[in-house]
Amino acid sequence: MADWTEYFLPTSWRDVVIGLAVFAASFVVSLATVVWVIVRLPKDYFCDPPEDPRPRTGRLPTRIAVALVRNILGLLLVAVGVILSLPGVPGQGMLTIILGLMLMQFPGKRYLEKRFLTQPRILEMLNRIRRRYGCEPFLPPHWNEPNRPPSA
Repeated sequence: MADWTEYFLPTSWRDVVIGLAVFAASFVVSLATVVWVIVRLPKDYFCDPPEDPRPRTGRLPTRIAVALVRNILGLLLVAVGVILSLPGVPGQGMLTIILGLMLMQFPGKRYLEKRFLTQPRILEMLNRIRRRYGCEPFLPPHWNEPNRPPSA
């Protein structure tokens, strides 16, 4: 029977270098993707419910497949964001979670996004990224929705 260390520990320096290269590349790609999305969003994205620019046309199986892929991708991003939020794991955890939530479609999504943005540190972090790339800061979310859940 094989020793468990064979599966988890690198066998040579080449394996260590490849692992570090994959880690660095994935970190850079995830950070660039998150920044790109944050910069492309309109400044009032979290204020008013966004209108869906896509018309509800097309075949039902295609719409279902697209929604399924979006939700699976969003769920994966939320899971990766939770892992990146752990101490000692480098990465933009909260930003990745927000990106995953924005991608998914489920009841209460806007409320959850706004809950994240009511935390001053998160809104300031997003606005700092936007300022760095010459974009106007996000407007803070408003709670003027009629279907807002009751306060705790």
